[in-house]
Amino acid sequence: KKEELKHLSLKKTTITVKEKHGQKNTLSFDKVYNSMIKDPGSTNEGIFHDHGAKIIDNLLSGSNAAVIVHGGNVTGKSYTLLGKHGEDGVLPRIVDSLLKEAKKREKRSKDDTKYHMGFNMYKVNDAGILNI
Repeated sequence: KKEELKHLSLKKTTITVKEKHGQKNTLSFDKVYNSMIKDPGSTNEGIFHDHGAKIIDNLLSGSNAAVIVHGGNVTGKSYTLLGKHGEDGVLPRIVDSLLKEAKKREKRSKDDTKYHMGFNMYKVNDAGILNI
């Protein structure tokens, strides 16, 4: 594992990967979550806190949204999205908050605003795309 990591550098929101032939690929992110260093923001609650309200506001304004989780096998993608053992993942938190906020806005609406929502979930991997 140490051999693999010496070709990877992480600086705040940028990851640089040095390929075997010397080429460097740099990827930039809004935020990188790293539970290995016990970052309190890297919990499901922290991730929801950082992104949930923005997603909910956009959805209730009529925009579409996508939550994408990427990583290798057994790195916590399903745990982050769905949760486990009584701790909700990001998606249940978003759905719960979205429904509560939609209900509040409908009650406050002066023009009988109603929200109609749909939800799709896909798993994408080497085998193809599966509509869950």
